[in-house]
Amino acid sequence: MERTADPSRPPAPALQGLRGAATKPPVVLDTAALFAGGTEVRLQHRGQEYRLRVTRQGKLILTK
Repeated sequence: MERTADPSRPPAPALQGLRGAATKPPVVLDTAALFAGGTEVRLQHRGQEYRLRVTRQGKLILTK
């Protein structure tokens, strides 16, 4: 039996932040501008560095 969400019930605490974040439209970045002709960018997130790479097949890989 499939359960559906009850719209009259408030969201679970873990989901409240996710739904609140969804009220702002996401930032859209063009990968051509992001990579500026290269195949890798480094991202800083909460003090950690991540690598975003373009593969030979044109796919994206994010690694820590």
